Amino acid sequence: MDEQTIKRVEEACGAPIAEVMEHSADIDDVFGPPISVYTREQAFEDGQLVDVSQADVTRDAGFKVPVALTAGAWAWVNPEPMPSCQDFNGRLWDVYTMLRYAKRTAHGATDRIAFSVLFQGGPGIRGRQKRRVDLVAVCGPADDGSPCITIMLPEED
Repeated sequence: MDEQTIKRVEEACGAPIAEVMEHSADIDDVFGPPISVYTREQAFEDGQLVDVSQADVTRDAGFKVPVALTAGAWAWVNPEPMPSCQDFNGRLWDVYTMLRYAKRTAHGATDRIAFSVLFQGGPGIRGRQKRRVDLVAVCGPADDGSPCITIMLPEED
C-alpha cells in the first residue's frame, strides 16, 4: 500500500495500520465462501475471451504479458466478413496503436485505459462505412495471479 492509502485506512479505522491488519478477518470468515467463481480459463473455453498473445503483431507491438479480447472486441477486430483491403493483423495493430497513444496521454498510474479506434466495416456496418468504437484495456491478474491485459467494449466491463 502507498502512504496515502495507509493514512486513509488508519483515519477510517482510528488505529495504526499494523493493528488494523492484525485484527482483520479473512474475507471468507466475514462473507462465507464464494457462491460461484468464473475463471479466465473458463472464459477462453466458453469463447467469451479470445487469446491474441501469440499473434505476431502482439509481440511486434511490444506486449510482454498475455493479451485477450472479449467476444465483443473480437467482433470488431476480426469481423465476418472482413472488409476488403483489411486483415486481422492490421486491425489488431490499429487497436494496439491507439492503446499505446492513450497510455502515453493517461494521467497517473491506472489499471484501466479507455480509448477509441476507427474501424471500416464491422458488426452492423455495410460496405466501406466507418465507425468509431470505444474500447477499454484493463491490466489485471490472470488465474495464476500474473499480469495480463484484457481489451473490451465499455459495456463488457
